[in-house]
Amino acid sequence: MAGQGVVGEAMNGSGLRSLRGLFLRADAVLVVVAMAAAYLLHALLRDKFGFFREPAGPAGFILLGYLALPLWLFLISVFRLDRILENRWSWPRTGFRLAQHHLLGFGVLSAISFLAQIVVNRSIVVSFLGLSFVFLLGERMVVVAWARRQHARGHARARLLLVGEPGEAMQEFVAGSQQAAFAPEIVGYLGRGEDPAQAVPRLGSLVRLPAVLHAQAVDEVVLVEQLSHRRVGWLLRVCADLGIDVRIALPWQSLPRVRPYLESEGGRQFVRFGQSARRAAQLASKQVFDVLAVIPLVILLFPLLAFVALVILVLDGRPVIFSQVRVGLHGRRFRMWKFRTMVKDAEAIKPHLEALNEVDGPAFKLRHDPRVTRFGEFLRRSSLDELPQLFNVLEGSMSLVGPRPLPESEQQRIHGSQRRRLSMKPGITGLWQVSGRSSVAFADWMRMDQEYVDRWSLWLDMRLLLATVPAVLRRKGAS
Repeated sequence: MAGQGVVGEAMNGSGLRSLRGLFLRADAVLVVVAMAAAYLLHALLRDKFGFFREPAGPAGFILLGYLALPLWLFLISVFRLDRILENRWSWPRTGFRLAQHHLLGFGVLSAISFLAQIVVNRSIVVSFLGLSFVFLLGERMVVVAWARRQHARGHARARLLLVGEPGEAMQEFVAGSQQAAFAPEIVGYLGRGEDPAQAVPRLGSLVRLPAVLHAQAVDEVVLVEQLSHRRVGWLLRVCADLGIDVRIALPWQSLPRVRPYLESEGGRQFVRFGQSARRAAQLASKQVFDVLAVIPLVILLFPLLAFVALVILVLDGRPVIFSQVRVGLHGRRFRMWKFRTMVKDAEAIKPHLEALNEVDGPAFKLRHDPRVTRFGEFLRRSSLDELPQLFNVLEGSMSLVGPRPLPESEQQRIHGSQRRRLSMKPGITGLWQVSGRSSVAFADWMRMDQEYVDRWSLWLDMRLLLATVPAVLRRKGAS
């Protein structure tokens, strides 16, 4: 029974999540093997078929492989291919996702090879793609087949003991757990009441917990209802002594957009409720991505920046840069920079134009704003006026992608859930910018910002960055 408990622990919810790292490590080994096999296969076929060209040398292929490995592992996470044991699995769907993974990876590698002028035989690259696809799909077929066999025999089936009274909460938990890819076995429940309609047997009251754990094979104890702090403390101590995990249902269910996290500070433990996108590692990776992307952009666009600044200086005089206090992350004030597109006293004229505002809500927009200069109109329609915000990104007050920062006077007129847009760093581009900008109603704009905050991921940022280029070229909603 002890051996079954160890295996069963790995097949419960937290155990399955912990296997993601193991999958990625195994995938890394297989990708490296596919690289080496592709190179060796090309050498073997070249001896038998004369139309295979002599390889340009291993240096280019090694460099491309060095770039491909982290890219392949990143895309595995993006396509959720490291979670095949957490979801219901079918090899056609997994094969389709792997095909998408390899096509996207091939596109990125082709772009890198072209830009960096890496010389690699196409036959080697094609062989690598085919071998990588076969190896990764075969690995998943073998692992899932083994896991299903172990689960069917009971060795990898988690055994749960429920604590609580029979009722709606327990019924929902039992029904939901049976829908999992690897459904656990519920040995029974401990509670005062007894319900003949309950699908699991009653094993007594809570005081029988030590006896039940001694007599039964149990991997995890699940509290499906609230107990007093004293009883929960006693239950945790009993399970800790026996090395059995405990899962406790929180009294607050279906909380919108937030998840609980356990934290320790000041010698005490706390449950913090926050949005999943707020994990420090993810936000740090977003900032690293911003900096790594902006530095080459600034270098590449520096001649354009200098040219635009010179034209403004000649046509409209100083200042070339317009700065304004905007509201950023969690209400932080910062100065946002743009190329000046209006006359010098534009802010003083604004109160006289507010009656002509063409957008609803607190934002102010005029399609034909009399304060905009002739060159400024071109800069706005081409979005070139936003380029100085690249330095805001380097400074850390903004991100490449995020909700558009509003002036302080406008942001302070936004209330309720719409202020959730401030829980991410503001961005140069975002859902609003690629969806029509000024042509989008204010309520829809705020909804898009909230949707971005709730759905945020690095993959979403990359998609929005790619969508920004055609949106700028179309000039839809730019004013």
